Amino acid sequence: MPNDKEYKIGHLVELEWVDAHEMEAGWHDRSQVMKLKPEEMLSCGYIEKETDTYVTICADKNKNIKKKDRGRCQSIPKCWIKRTDYY
Repeated sequence: MPNDKEYKIGHLVELEWVDAHEMEAGWHDRSQVMKLKPEEMLSCGYIEKETDTYVTICADKNKNIKKKDRGRCQSIPKCWIKRTDYY
């Protein structure tokens, strides 16, 4: 985790994180391989789950709190997260 704060379920956050990046299948010249690097990402969403190793956020949720619909959800390993901003 990038800081000592505990993630708060239901809170809106912006996460800055680093994502793995791979080349398409097949043979590649070493000069192209040497240009490969992880991608820096920004994701916004509501905290849905936190474990010791990852955080799950969802960008969309039903306005009716009795309904549990969620959309555009992703789990991000904590060790990949560089920054967390709460809104």
